[in-house]
Amino acid sequence: MKVEVFVDTDFEAGWTDPAVPNMAWNYDQTNIEECEYVDGRYYATYEPMVLTEPHTFTYLTEQGRQTITVPPGTYGLLDE
Repeated sequence: MKVEVFVDTDFEAGWTDPAVPNMAWNYDQTNIEECEYVDGRYYATYEPMVLTEPHTFTYLTEQGRQTITVPPGTYGLLDE
């Protein structure tokens, strides 16, 4: 995916998707200089998680193991 970023974008912050707990996403680039520059705008890329069938994840939490099944879809998308 390609999204517009800005000089003050925090490339280390990452983001989460509430539909998939314990997972986080980051830009492929680590700073603005690595981004594509087109017509006065900077663009960064990232890879969302695309599931074509349900997938079961098991996480270790303070309460023990937690298992969730995530339906097909695209996860980790940034709001634009």
